[in-house]
Amino acid sequence: MDDGDRPQGDACADRAVGYSVPASDLAARLQTAIRAPGDSVVAAREGRRHLVVGLWPVGCYDTLEAAVRQEGLRKVEAWTDRVNARVVSFDDATADPFFNVNTPSDLTAARDLLGINP
Repeated sequence: MDDGDRPQGDACADRAVGYSVPASDLAARLQTAIRAPGDSVVAAREGRRHLVVGLWPVGCYDTLEAAVRQEGLRKVEAWTDRVNARVVSFDDATADPFFNVNTPSDLTAARDLLGINP
């Protein structure tokens, strides 16, 4: 990461959402769980945290960069624990909103889940 990668502006949180996740209300539900500007949240379903699906304050950028560059941290779980990311449960979803979309049949299933018919 260099200064060109550093988040700009005074936004409260950056979105970090897995691109192959078909949950249509994901970002809105995560944003709703933010109670204070310094909050971090991650999505979970059935006891499993989906650590790359979350919101973190832009101010966490420096702690993440230091953890990766200076400490050699490689586990997202360790960093989200460090910033006290609160879990947002998606257990109420009728289908698994975090399944990976990797094949044409997965894409069809995701479209069905979201009610999108090509």
